[in-house]
Amino acid sequence: MGATCDRPSANKFEAFLRQLLSKKVDASVERTDFDLGPGLAIKYPEQLLNTQTPEEGSLYEYTFDKESCSWQHWMTSNTDVSIPESLSFTDIIVPTIDTVRYSKLLQILVSHNKHLLFVGPTGTGKTVYVKNSLDQLGKGAYHIISTAFSAQTSANQTQDIIDSKLDKRRKGVYGPPLGSAAVVFVDDLNMPAPEVYGAQPPVELLRQFLDHGGWYDRSDNTFRQLVDMQLAAAMGPPGGGRNPITPR
Repeated sequence: MGATCDRPSANKFEAFLRQLLSKKVDASVERTDFDLGPGLAIKYPEQLLNTQTPEEGSLYEYTFDKESCSWQHWMTSNTDVSIPESLSFTDIIVPTIDTVRYSKLLQILVSHNKHLLFVGPTGTGKTVYVKNSLDQLGKGAYHIISTAFSAQTSANQTQDIIDSKLDKRRKGVYGPPLGSAAVVFVDDLNMPAPEVYGAQPPVELLRQFLDHGGWYDRSDNTFRQLVDMQLAAAMGPPGGGRNPITPR
């Protein structure tokens, strides 16, 4: 909760969360301290965890560790950084709160088969974060399919790239090698140029997979069901050649 807030909204959410964990938010529907919408009553649990929220810094700088039942700073386990001498400059990632936090969230979402989208301005390292996090996943458990969109990318090209990396499980069903899951990483998701009706065909193809679990074979118009496959994507805000993504 609160993960999709911008900075000003995150500060408001944190202030509310601190008060809520301290049982200082008015539980009645007539509350005046926080606007939570009409008719929403709060029911506090009879027993609370015997742990204190950290006073120093923001709660967004901490993660709750279930094993120790305590709040841990994101950088607690990333104090010592060893950079191999053979690593090229463009591949060096210096751990920060953001890189550690987003990498952990990505790995949690991927391991629970959830689709995800990273959005941020150009040059903030979205592609590097995602690729590095995917590389850290189990090599045998996950099959990574990477592609990048451009203004000229077509739906047929996108379908051919993904289909070429999948195996036939049985008639009409395709997926990664048995025992593994496929993660399709699409960079610059909103780069394809809109067609005459305003749609972006490569994006619509991915939307069809998300909605219906597959797409049609162009050679005989039979439906290809795609199993054990999920989508991870990165994009920048609209502008500079990037287009707004369809609301669908």
